[in-house]
Amino acid sequence: AMAIFNLIKSKKAGLRRNLSRNKILNKVENSTKIPKEWLVIGTSFIIFFCLNSGKGAAFVSNSIGFLYPARGTFLALENGRESKQWLAYWLIFGVLTIPESALKLQHWISFYYIIKVFFLVWCYLPQTCGALYIYESIFQNVLATEETNSEDLTSESEMVRIDS
Repeated sequence: AMAIFNLIKSKKAGLRRNLSRNKILNKVENSTKIPKEWLVIGTSFIIFFCLNSGKGAAFVSNSIGFLYPARGTFLALENGRESKQWLAYWLIFGVLTIPESALKLQHWISFYYIIKVFFLVWCYLPQTCGALYIYESIFQNVLATEETNSEDLTSESEMVRIDS
């Protein structure tokens, strides 16, 4: 039992060290007097409960899928650089969100919102660049084919107009 207690204590100390780099958490800790590691653990449990119980799950998953990427997109725009990663992410977010609302996927797929959150986080994290991977392996080929088809249709309609 003592070994487990020491392991938990060392993990908590490591978490505190990692969280100390975050300025926002430091400010929240100073103003609330609640240790930052407990804020993160408590918030994580609340989020997990919402996603698992269905109470506010759509709001929580869409917030997680929107807030950090919106900040990343804003920073990319402010720094004057185009970010293919964020463009790819918003394409995937839209492709996922539109059918979700129309088809009520959460009723068909168990743990849908938990799966969605893990998928979106994988897509937007700079360490994984999942959105870019999906774009380059799936969407790029499909959209390039569609663009070629629409160019063919455009040139055919121009030829018809010229002949008329």
